[in-house]
Amino acid sequence: MDLAHKVVATRIISNASPTSTAPKPNSIEGNRVPATTVAEGRDSMFTELGQLGDSFGGLNALLTAIAGALVFWAGYTQLQTLKQMRASANSELANRKIQEFESLFFRLLELTSTSVERVQGPKRGHSDLKRPIPQRKGTRALDSFARSLYDSVGSHRGDHLTHQEVLEALVKEYLTKVYDRQPSGFGPYFRLLYQTFKHIEESELSEIQKIRYANIARGQISEGAVLLLALNGLTPIGYKFVPLIERFGLLEHMHRRYRVEYEASLFLGYRKRAFSGSQERAAPGNEWEKKPLLAEDHFAHLESQRAQADSQREFETGFDESFGYDE
Repeated sequence: MDLAHKVVATRIISNASPTSTAPKPNSIEGNRVPATTVAEGRDSMFTELGQLGDSFGGLNALLTAIAGALVFWAGYTQLQTLKQMRASANSELANRKIQEFESLFFRLLELTSTSVERVQGPKRGHSDLKRPIPQRKGTRALDSFARSLYDSVGSHRGDHLTHQEVLEALVKEYLTKVYDRQPSGFGPYFRLLYQTFKHIEESELSEIQKIRYANIARGQISEGAVLLLALNGLTPIGYKFVPLIERFGLLEHMHRRYRVEYEASLFLGYRKRAFSGSQERAAPGNEWEKKPLLAEDHFAHLESQRAQADSQREFETGFDESFGYDE
């Protein structure tokens, strides 16, 4: 403040001292400046200083704008960092879920493969040396059972049976001469298949991922076993599988021989999408519905026939030679 006063006073004195009438240095009157002159000089000086302060005010506004921009940039950078962290966390969570899904999925496939090895095919008669031909096991056994059903029910093709009658004949033969002969083999196999596709459907995977894993699982089902799967779904013990069979088109790769012969009959129990590929299933009109076409008691009348078959001698001895075949 003292410096400012001295500067102002000096400027006022210098501005108010005329050159032509300069007083003598030792004169007292020469050291005095009129009041009006002092006031005018002071006003002029403060006006200049005010203009200088205004220039600093503009600089202050500029600095404030720059500071605001830096704060905005810092906030934007922090927001992007948070988004990246959130995306990374979501990606890690998704990868962990896929790992958990695959762990159970491939375990189910392994158990299914193990259970199918317990199934033994029908007896196949004797060789030329009168020795019994070894029974097939696993997927070859399932194909043998499908062939035996085809031979058994196929003999009625000349009787002009309706599609409903052919379907009921197939289901009856399957229950009484296939499933009921080895329930400890077929039961776990189809239940594990059901759990595998149920696991896929109930997962949080995308539709493309579900189709990809379903194709892996259904690739383990042989072409002959597809017929058994279709018939098992039309029984009181397997009707809950029907929605999943239609959901993933599990009957698409049925052996062409069985498909040509029985597809029209199987349409009574399955929608067209059960026999279609993924692209055809996605077409309009092929929407998936969870509710199966057939109720639980649709084939309830077969229970009496199953009980009658249980009392037959072949139930205790297994498949006889007339039911087998040689390729």
